[in-house]
Amino acid sequence: MSIVAVILVAKARLFKNFKVSFVRILVSKRLVAAMFVTVFCWLTVFGAAYFLLLSANVDVSFLYVSAAQCAAYGVGVFSFVPGGIGVREAVMSYVYSLIMSPITSISIPIISRLITTSTGVILLLILTIFAPKRSFRK
Repeated sequence: MSIVAVILVAKARLFKNFKVSFVRILVSKRLVAAMFVTVFCWLTVFGAAYFLLLSANVDVSFLYVSAAQCAAYGVGVFSFVPGGIGVREAVMSYVYSLIMSPITSISIPIISRLITTSTGVILLLILTIFAPKRSFRK
């Protein structure tokens, strides 16, 4: 019985530390803004793939595209290939091949990768040119 009590006390301390850390995160306006920007970026990537599929006359739900993208990114992260290049496209092609023709299921992930990569490069160039030159350290 004493082991159970020790475990419960340890979990209570962990929860207290989690609660304190979570409140600190919510107080930090920069961190909350960064979370919203991150969610917006992911929704943009999912939306690009979704609208690309709709433009190819594929009747698919946004949830299906989001799940395929998440699975592809997850497998790509754990692959030994830099940037998961080719691995993410292969996973997306496989998942999309379950609901569409093989040609479309291969071409859509490649076009999607080109769009998202070029958009990131363009945004980086714009920020590099127009962002104020200052340090991010306080």
